[in-house]
Amino acid sequence: MIHRTKNICFPRSGHHALSDVLLSYFGDEMHYCEFYLQPEKRINDCPETNFEKNHDFELGVPFKPEFRYLVQIRNPIDALASWKAMTERTSGVPLPGDWTLKGLDFWAGFAKKWVFQPIAPPKLVVTYERMLQHPFEICTQVIQFLTGVQNVDSTKLRGSLANFPIYERIPRASTIIHDLA
Repeated sequence: MIHRTKNICFPRSGHHALSDVLLSYFGDEMHYCEFYLQPEKRINDCPETNFEKNHDFELGVPFKPEFRYLVQIRNPIDALASWKAMTERTSGVPLPGDWTLKGLDFWAGFAKKWVFQPIAPPKLVVTYERMLQHPFEICTQVIQFLTGVQNVDSTKLRGSLANFPIYERIPRASTIIHDLA
């Protein structure tokens, strides 16, 4: 059984890489909702939904004891460089000059709220960098967190990781840092 979990993730912190593995591992047991694209399946409104993605752009998502919180975050420079590159590539429009400073402010508020603030509901923080370095171990921890069970089917998880390998999809900011300015 998967506990009802809100996946609060900073943009470009590996949500889709991780959720692809989880969806492959859990199959029909996981009922996924992308908060922005499937409002009818939001975890607060749909009893079947047990895993919901949310970026908490307004930093207004409340802590509720009936949910678990899987938090994903990434180094701010790499996250912002990736977010900016993806946004400009998909929209075809350059972002305004103050976008990076606003992005850093959002990252700081996100980290303060979701990483550093203690909350009563169970919370697991996954960094993008550790997920890249140790995908099997991190996915094992996430599965244990979602189910509350220590036993993980290692063969099934290795198969899911083979089908959806976790790797860095966009180069680190050090190779594209000039694009942030």
